[in-house]
Amino acid sequence: MFKKALPVFPAGHENEMNVLAGFYAEVGCCADAILRITGCTQYKIFIDGKLIHHGPARTCHGKFKVDELKIGKYLTEKRNFIVIHLLSSLCLNYASAFAPAFLQAEIENCGEITAFTGKNGGFKCVILEERLQKVLRYSFQRPFTDAFYLNQINSKFNTDPENSGHDEVEVALLEEKSLLPRDLYYPEYPIVKGEKIIKKGVITAGKFDEELLRWQSPRWDFNAYPLEELQCNVLEEYFSKNYEITEKCSLPAENFAVESGKFAIIDMSKELTGFINLEVEAMENCEIYVSFDEVMNGETVDPLRLTANNIVKIQLEKGEYSVQTEEPYSLRYMQISAVGGKIKVKSAGICRVGYGEIAQKFNSEDEAEQKIYAAAIETFRQNTYDIFMDCPSRERAGWLCDSFFTGRSELAFTGKNEVERAFLMNFIHKDGDFPYLPHGMLPMCYPADQANTDYIPNWAMFFVVELEDYLKRTGDRALIDAAKERALNLCEFFTKYENSDGLLEKLDKWIMVEWSKAGDFVQDINFPTNALYSKMLESAGKLYGKPELLEKAEKIRTYIRENAMVDGFFCDNMVRNEAGELVLSGECTEVCQYYMFFFGVANPQTHGKLWKILCEEFGPNREKEGKYPKIYPANAFIGNYLRLEILYQNGLYDQVMEEIRGYFLYMAEKTGTLWEHVGDTASCNHGFASYVAVLMLNIRNK
Repeated sequence: MFKKALPVFPAGHENEMNVLAGFYAEVGCCADAILRITGCTQYKIFIDGKLIHHGPARTCHGKFKVDELKIGKYLTEKRNFIVIHLLSSLCLNYASAFAPAFLQAEIENCGEITAFTGKNGGFKCVILEERLQKVLRYSFQRPFTDAFYLNQINSKFNTDPENSGHDEVEVALLEEKSLLPRDLYYPEYPIVKGEKIIKKGVITAGKFDEELLRWQSPRWDFNAYPLEELQCNVLEEYFSKNYEITEKCSLPAENFAVESGKFAIIDMSKELTGFINLEVEAMENCEIYVSFDEVMNGETVDPLRLTANNIVKIQLEKGEYSVQTEEPYSLRYMQISAVGGKIKVKSAGICRVGYGEIAQKFNSEDEAEQKIYAAAIETFRQNTYDIFMDCPSRERAGWLCDSFFTGRSELAFTGKNEVERAFLMNFIHKDGDFPYLPHGMLPMCYPADQANTDYIPNWAMFFVVELEDYLKRTGDRALIDAAKERALNLCEFFTKYENSDGLLEKLDKWIMVEWSKAGDFVQDINFPTNALYSKMLESAGKLYGKPELLEKAEKIRTYIRENAMVDGFFCDNMVRNEAGELVLSGECTEVCQYYMFFFGVANPQTHGKLWKILCEEFGPNREKEGKYPKIYPANAFIGNYLRLEILYQNGLYDQVMEEIRGYFLYMAEKTGTLWEHVGDTASCNHGFASYVAVLMLNIRNK
């Protein structure tokens, strides 16, 4: 895919974590100019200071996708600079596949390669030490957080790299890479400014709680710098202070001052995802913290609510700056704290990262429905980039099961399934088995590395179920055929757990039904898991012409129908008693009932009485009304979605719309996005949740 470019990286830094390298090349004006580029772990591309792209599109271990960017429209001067920030994480995480860092890029200008990575290829390389290297991890699931030291010289790099005070370094030539085409849309990166300042306060001395660092020390499955080696410990620095509100207000979030020892909290009006983007003037040498979160339940922002390190440290020498983080973050509230030195904030906002505008219109004049629909669209946009993500904040990971729902959203909102295809192909492109997993098993999220050897057997089953759904939506038989080996190897993997009745018993690892009490009843035989297993076998049987798998699926469903009922409800599990006999536990959850109807174990004809109870007496208000207290309630993921889907499948459209209001309006009003749980203790922006808008479109746009 490249004509001259070779993979390179700054010599001597190949084995270091969290290195930010800068590459730049001069290019003339040419309307047909093309930049071909790939790399690892991630890069940002600027032309004359403007961000034009963030990549590469993530893919499987051992392969790298190539971006081919038409850049002629940005080359407005006779002499232009293309500047690339290459961030090497080199740590195990859930957001990307582990691989040594490199950059491979070339510029084709009017048919000629005018610059390329390699020896004497025209691209110069520097180390951008103004982004501190030895800092804390952002979260268990993602690499390192951002911390900067900027002055009037090094801050010129994006616009005037030759005069930014960085010394050129030698690059090492690396081995040839296995390359793939991007095969995805190219997003834009609009900047959204904060809406208003809602609070101001003062910073006073406090006492740091060492317990806050308990998860930051390196261990075998968590690459991190030892605490004693850190260039800054932002958690200790931030939480050794108290932040007290002195004023509640509603002021413009631009051209405002923050005095030394004070802070201001900005409301973006809804949750957004992207690079934090600040235009600031340091009136003197200063140090600021930008802390942020999706919600604000207390007086100030809680940057650790999400078990992620939502704090960016910025040190500035006197002068004016444009500051943009290297990593994307998610927030509604942004707290700017000047712990030393006065600053003037010209603007504060987010350079958006995600899917572009959605043209699909929603035919409803109901204000509540419009709010929920808009929140679902925002949720989709922020979780759909190069893959489908669970959340754009704590993890940015591509989880199976979530993708089953988001894939349906993509088609409904965009008319195509290119991101879903890329997501599924990542599992298929991988050569051989996945790191840390037994033969046949799939990662619970990917591209990623689960070095702790954990996996979710249920989510692997959803891979095959999604394949069948994907084929119905797209007709893409080529992908289905390419996935055959993965799908059938997975079916074979589960056979060692089948008991004499054909049910899965004593499954290993993280058996995930949903985030609710259902997680307590997963052994020895979990009926929701077996209902899903029957659907996986049925999907594989249909896709690949395997009648024996169809027979196994029906055998499981028959067993559950005949053996799993307790007082009119499906019981969650069976356990072995002291005599080794299987007995029902007696525990019943709401989500278990929905699994049975969603995956074909039950239907309104075979289980009419239970269906009537679920339709008429369950729903958003069931707990509040005290009905069936012995049936443990479902959570948003995935129980409430299964409920809405089976109601929709049975034509109860008015009820679906009413329950959507009950389940999601409060979320839409609080963050402008839809959540992982029914409460805001976890992610308030989860990709699967966008699926609610698909139901709404299907009902209101009929």
